[in-house]
Amino acid sequence: MNELVFLFSLLLFSLHFCVFVCFFCLFMAWSAVLVKKKREMVHRRNGQAW
Repeated sequence: MNELVFLFSLLLFSLHFCVFVCFFCLFMAWSAVLVKKKREMVHRRNGQAW
C-alpha cells in the first residue's frame, strides 16, 4: 500500500513536471517569436525613416 502511494505520487510529480516543462518551452518559443517580430517592425520603421 505504501509503495503504491509512493509510485502514484511519483507519477503525479513527473506528470506535473512534464507539463511545466512543456509550458516553459512554449513560453520561450512565443517570446522569441514576439522579439523577432518586434525587431522586424523596428527595422522596417527605420528603413522607412531613411
